[in-house]
Amino acid sequence: MRHINKKVIFTLKIACSASYVLMIKTILIIIDYRTFFFFRWLRSPAQLPPGVRKILLRLAIDK
Repeated sequence: MRHINKKVIFTLKIACSASYVLMIKTILIIIDYRTFFFFRWLRSPAQLPPGVRKILLRLAIDK
């Protein structure tokens, strides 16, 4: 019985570590995606959605 419990615990550890790796990779992909589009929009603001463009223009005027 103890041997079976060790196998179950070992399997759970592997599953948890794999899920953490996937979670970290997903977060890094999301950060990379957001950063890429943010800097692309900074270079060419004409590609910004109209609402975002208006907000940025208002912020620039207020300063």
